[in-house]
Amino acid sequence: GGGGAPAPSAEPGRSRDDDPLARLAESACAGDEAACSAIEEYVLGQVEVPFADSPNPLMAQLALCSLALGPQIAGAASEAALVALDNEAKSQNAGDLAQVSLSKEATHRASAAALIAAVIRAKLMADEEEIEMREQALKMVQTHLSQLDHKLQLLDDLEKALDKESGQSEMQRGQIASKLKVLRDSQASGA
Repeated sequence: GGGGAPAPSAEPGRSRDDDPLARLAESACAGDEAACSAIEEYVLGQVEVPFADSPNPLMAQLALCSLALGPQIAGAASEAALVALDNEAKSQNAGDLAQVSLSKEATHRASAAALIAAVIRAKLMADEEEIEMREQALKMVQTHLSQLDHKLQLLDDLEKALDKESGQSEMQRGQIASKLKVLRDSQASGA
């Protein structure tokens, strides 16, 4: 390509560990071989940049990202693309981004950085949402347990009250039976 930075594995004077795009790709696919393979193909230029035929493929990609995935993910993608473009400006010794001549390769690297950042941000948001859902489920279970404890306490109190009343009834029945015996004995001795 023309003055752009080559793909991560081919960049002269830089190991794969020194390349920010390669490190970003690595963190995006940690533990997921399929994602890692797809991202690496994209970073290495083996997959065509989405919207490559549009006047500004990077902006078209970021616009789609914003519409489809939301502003937080699109913001992360935009930041990563700007960092990649800024690195391109530094490699061209340009004072600012407006003076940078973007090669197809530079656009591809910025686009790859944007997509990788979008993947990372989406994964982080999904992880946060999963944690939030687990916390809410835990609160719901704790609430149900608390309600069950309250019901068990009410049933225990009711059982104690019934036992006490049953004991009192037995005692009254015994007293009545005793008085009845006395009455019968007194009638039998008087008759």
